[in-house]
Amino acid sequence: MRGASVLLGVIAAAALAVACESLIGVDYGGEHLATCDHAEPPAAPSGSDTGNSQTFTSVIYTVDWGDSDDAQGNPRALSIGYDLDHLCTGLLDTPRCEPASWTGVTITDGTDGIDNAIGMMLHDQATAFGLRPFTSSFLTDSIQSGEQAPPGIVRVSGYSGYAVDPVVTVEWFSALKPTAKLEWDGTDVWPVRNGTADATGGSGVVSHYIDRAAYVSGYELVAHFPGGAPLALSNVPVATTTMLLTANLQQPTTGHWVLESGIVAGIGTVSELFHDTPAMSVSYAGYSEAGTPNAICTNQTALYPKIKTWFCSHLDTLLSKGPACDAASFGMSFTTRPGNVGAIAPAAPPIVYCAPGTDPTGDTCASAP
Repeated sequence: MRGASVLLGVIAAAALAVACESLIGVDYGGEHLATCDHAEPPAAPSGSDTGNSQTFTSVIYTVDWGDSDDAQGNPRALSIGYDLDHLCTGLLDTPRCEPASWTGVTITDGTDGIDNAIGMMLHDQATAFGLRPFTSSFLTDSIQSGEQAPPGIVRVSGYSGYAVDPVVTVEWFSALKPTAKLEWDGTDVWPVRNGTADATGGSGVVSHYIDRAAYVSGYELVAHFPGGAPLALSNVPVATTTMLLTANLQQPTTGHWVLESGIVAGIGTVSELFHDTPAMSVSYAGYSEAGTPNAICTNQTALYPKIKTWFCSHLDTLLSKGPACDAASFGMSFTTRPGNVGAIAPAAPPIVYCAPGTDPTGDTCASAP
């Protein structure tokens, strides 16, 4: 009996040591159990509003999806973004969903639980297709040349100019390509995509995507845009289900506030990716000499199955009740330059990219291609 008691005591002590190790990440001489410091934006400061004298507009000037590797050979996408589900998947936590079983893919988060499935999707282009048409450098060059619309334009109002401001207003504008050569000196104007803003008279425009409870903490701006704020990618507005924006507020010698070290992170559905595939491919590949759009449609049997597999292998979020993931997280870092919100562009006529019955819209990851 005494021997049994001693044995039970040893087992209990070992279990306690493992539990403590799991909680605090201390290595007791055996296996080191990692900890996770969830990557999240700064919390909202307490107190009342500190003033509202500052209003400025910043246009996204550079983008970085982390589609290249770092010095250690790891995808940089795994260090860009935020922990959106408060899980350190693959380290301490099991995922709430997995990609469709036919993909053979499992989910692993980035540093401190960072979720950036779209960044990893762009990183893995070469593996999927043998080439990388959509890179951060290509997208940045196209934005700066005016060939592509910026992912978004940010207008901040009601800001005090102080390091802490508990209440500011932030608008996210969906812009089109500029109609004039860009100077990037604060004088440029971008037209606003029809259906994403309202005209208020006197050339004023108010976005449909506004956070009136945004805040500044330590000169760090934090804003949330639930409900479909579009993120332009290669001139195509990709709707999101939720989007978070953070950026460091800086005031250069010009006296104009700009956003630096910015991040937009959030969730988008795979159904939106399927829907946007024809338009996005035409934005990159253009039209044939006969005027036919060079769109990727389901009847392109050599390419479309690769597109579908690429999409379905990079899902990490569950928005429905099904067992398989049906949405993807994203994280993109950015810098900005001063600019101006222009008038709302006229409504454009719909474009038919694919022959009847071959549009990817409505496709799902329920079955393999």
